[in-house]
Amino acid sequence: MKALLLDVDGTLIDSFPGVRDSLFMALDAVSWPHPAPDVLHRLPGPPLEDTLAEYGMDAALVTRTMEVYRAEYDARGWANARLFPGWLETLQAWKEQGYFLHTATSKGEAVAHRMLEHLGATRYLDSVGGADAAIGRRTKADVIAWVFEREGLDPARDEILMVGDRLHDTQGAAQFGVPTALVGWGHGSRKEWDAAAYFAPDMPTLRAVVDAHFNP
Repeated sequence: MKALLLDVDGTLIDSFPGVRDSLFMALDAVSWPHPAPDVLHRLPGPPLEDTLAEYGMDAALVTRTMEVYRAEYDARGWANARLFPGWLETLQAWKEQGYFLHTATSKGEAVAHRMLEHLGATRYLDSVGGADAAIGRRTKADVIAWVFEREGLDPARDEILMVGDRLHDTQGAAQFGVPTALVGWGHGSRKEWDAAAYFAPDMPTLRAVVDAHFNP
């Protein structure tokens, strides 16, 4: 079986406007200053709780901020997003080539499914795998393990490639011996790209990388 694990924020979807606006509302609610632009740019992708803790919040304040953020994002912020150009055509092509397509995102699974359905991508996906804070599934590795279990994937048997945009995608997949292709249109940096097996600055390159990986 040839399968692709697809990150969502910064890879499939430009969700930054909705994430930013929802976060600003949450920070205002707890009287915390807005982060600088360079910090904001790194928000999409990794678990937001970790980013807030790195930003100096204690555990109780992180919990309160996340409660407000999730309520706002689930109500309005999720819709303020778009697919990066070329994805629908690429997903369709990969399905026609026989690849199995699953998301593996640190975004909540329910809202990820809602967004991808709204944007017309779910018809090409075999499953949407995402986080679920209520049961402790929050890291990239947690989500990948969940997708493997639910979909019957075995990295020792199946050919699997992770596609993402940040270092946590590479690190999460590496825990299972799965290589990663990082894309250049998300929120990563040159240092993060250099840590991945492949780097694709644009969609044509990504398609070529995937084809070469599965058909050496």
